[in-house]
Amino acid sequence: MEIRPSLGAITFAIMLIVIVITSNPAVFLAYAGVPSEPHVANAMWIEPSSVDLSTDIHNIGYKFNVTVWVNITTVPSLTQVVTAWQFVISYNKFQLNAIKCGYTEGAKSQFFSNITTVPVDPQFGSLNTTHNFVMHGETWISGPKRTVPGYGSLSWVEFEVIAKPPEGQAYTSLIGLISTGVRICKILDDELTKIQFTAYHSAYKFGTYDIALTNVTPFKNVVGQGYSMNITVTLENQGSFTECFDVSVFYDDTVITLPDGKNHTTTTLPSGDSTTLTLTWNTTGVAKGNHTITAEATQLPGERDTTDNTHVDGWIFVTIPGDVNGDKYVNIKDAVLLGVAFGSKQGEPSYNPNADINSDGFINIKDAVIQGTNFGKSWT
Repeated sequence: MEIRPSLGAITFAIMLIVIVITSNPAVFLAYAGVPSEPHVANAMWIEPSSVDLSTDIHNIGYKFNVTVWVNITTVPSLTQVVTAWQFVISYNKFQLNAIKCGYTEGAKSQFFSNITTVPVDPQFGSLNTTHNFVMHGETWISGPKRTVPGYGSLSWVEFEVIAKPPEGQAYTSLIGLISTGVRICKILDDELTKIQFTAYHSAYKFGTYDIALTNVTPFKNVVGQGYSMNITVTLENQGSFTECFDVSVFYDDTVITLPDGKNHTTTTLPSGDSTTLTLTWNTTGVAKGNHTITAEATQLPGERDTTDNTHVDGWIFVTIPGDVNGDKYVNIKDAVLLGVAFGSKQGEPSYNPNADINSDGFINIKDAVIQGTNFGKSWT
């Protein structure tokens, strides 16, 4: 005859898996809801997957929360139910301190929201010489069990920053789910069999921030009043975090108004990425003479830094349309230069940006007509 354990024995065994320590009930109703970074079952994961802090605005004592989630599709038991879970999170004890932990629906987890459970208190302790841990769990006690498939949040953990990296440096560590050793993450079915799942950690980044602007052009030496030209700005995110930037371009001290009526543009860049922005500018109203081109990038308000990064690397010489050599006259010398570049397009060796009088990227009859209209004129 097969001998099966009684209901009381099963319940007692499951309760032994979850470590109960001193009473400190926590009620923190946030972080239940729907996961923002869902994972394919079977999975246990931490949200957010990346905690990005900047030394520009975050200091020692700053607090933030992470939430542990599960998504279970199948379990070993034929009944396809979950009766207990436990997570163990490790973190760098020299950078962070876990100060609070609680179920996502107050007295129980969202995952077990309709199940009668035994609430337990979180355990905080030292894992080894470099890391501490947080352990929390929950077990079914009576009535219907948690059926699968299904997902839900388990608990939130509040961390406090206890160390700030030196100027110009960054701290990077892992807020990880432990799957090996004495204290490990577990999900159990009604036969106390461990459910296999994939664990997904969270990366902790605390560092400095910087941006760079390069290749502010047009590098077009001569352009006629009232014609459009392209200005390129290369923006590089040299920091550790994804940020949104606001980029403005000036000639001398006057902001350049773009065709859409705006005098700036925005772009979002992940850490280490770069992008090249091409801005079209009409030179109507720009005085004849030499002008510098300046670009300025600023992190948007509410982001991690508001330091401007200005780069001056371009200039234009505004003169008569058709004055290819910039000597203030439109004559045979300019006609020869346009003839040499005639038929070329931007990017080709024979292309001369000063002969592209209408700035459309091609040197053709349109440019010759403009030059012919001004032939014999001088800049006075």
